[in-house]
Amino acid sequence: MARILLIEDEAALRHVVGEVLGEAGHEVLLADDGTRGLTMLERLPPPDVVMMDLFMPKIGGRAVVARLRANPRWRALPVVLMTGAVYDATDFPPAGSYQVLLKKPFDLDELVAAVTSCLASR
Repeated sequence: MARILLIEDEAALRHVVGEVLGEAGHEVLLADDGTRGLTMLERLPPPDVVMMDLFMPKIGGRAVVARLRANPRWRALPVVLMTGAVYDATDFPPAGSYQVLLKKPFDLDELVAAVTSCLASR
């Protein structure tokens, strides 16, 4: 079982992804935007994987990834990005700063496989 921090502003998707990962045996911590996600990282023991939407209000995925990689405590955390956006280098974090990119809509088996892959690479 792994601890996964899920940062997703869309309530329905946050609920579904949280349920699927929970049913797969993981503990899922939920945040509805990047600001809350970063606050949870500050206050709680680091999760095993961070899964987040790319575009969110307040602080988006690109900025969250930049903060993760700048902080020695979080630098090695695997990141799974979720987005429906078409790739644009100015919107996405730099290559190599995240492990998996899930394009919305994604298959729920693909979601679990992405987390499993991140955990195996640690």
